[in-house]
Amino acid sequence: MTDIGEVTMSVKCGVVGCGVIANEAYLPAIKKYGRLVAVCDVVEKKAERAAKLWGAEEYYRDYEEMLEKSDVEAVFILTGMGDHARQTAMAANLGKHVLVQKPLATNMDELKKAVDAVKRSGVKALVEPCVQMFPEYVKAKEILKEIGTVFWFRAGLGRGPPIWGAETFFTKKAGGPLFDLGVYEISALTFLLGPAEKVSGLAKTSIPEVDIVPDDWFIEHLSKFDTYRSVWPLLGKAPRTKKVKVEAEDNTLTIVEMKSGCLGVVIANFVTPDGLRVDIGMFPDIEIYGS
Repeated sequence: MTDIGEVTMSVKCGVVGCGVIANEAYLPAIKKYGRLVAVCDVVEKKAERAAKLWGAEEYYRDYEEMLEKSDVEAVFILTGMGDHARQTAMAANLGKHVLVQKPLATNMDELKKAVDAVKRSGVKALVEPCVQMFPEYVKAKEILKEIGTVFWFRAGLGRGPPIWGAETFFTKKAGGPLFDLGVYEISALTFLLGPAEKVSGLAKTSIPEVDIVPDDWFIEHLSKFDTYRSVWPLLGKAPRTKKVKVEAEDNTLTIVEMKSGCLGVVIANFVTPDGLRVDIGMFPDIEIYGS
């Protein structure tokens, strides 16, 4: 909700993807600041429960149907990483503003289609992580002016394999940790240091199979309470009864030369043992060295 003088505007919002992140972060925020018109998930029970928990006026199983039939002005795209670009283009083509979870795309062809759709339609689009809006990063960019010429950097974020979300994290379409974790460093680095000139990398699958919590567990969790209860304290104790094949490389190293001339490396993986780091989910780990 936005106050402009004496004018109050409540944005009519729709959400596609009613999983953990939607229920933990976005749906509570929309309920507080906007108007939740519709929610959508390919698993109808998740959409139905999210609608009841957060007071959505409608719920859908089909995303295209939600876009065409509901009265939404802005769409929050919180689905698997491989679906973001296509769903962004669909929303933009129908004149809907978009907030899309990272990354916008996992391949260049779909990225171009999404960007073209946004430009052509004139809608507003915001891609997470929106580092340019964080005061910490704005301040860091100012401080970088004091270290002289930037020569090199290193950045990395590793964690153990996620314990939920086969379609979200492990399929080839989803893209793995480079798109789930590396995007934080790359977004921050390109904001702080400018665009990349050359990129190369190494990637491999180090853990070929993982055991995760099945989707049914989360649906059951949503159904237990009349108000939402955070899943985080319980997820780690939930039974990991679903075995999935890791299709996307889970161990990546990216070497970057920026247009400014500095060199650096970005590490992103799902093979760092949990417990070694206490800052997972916080800011990315970046070091920048200058003259």
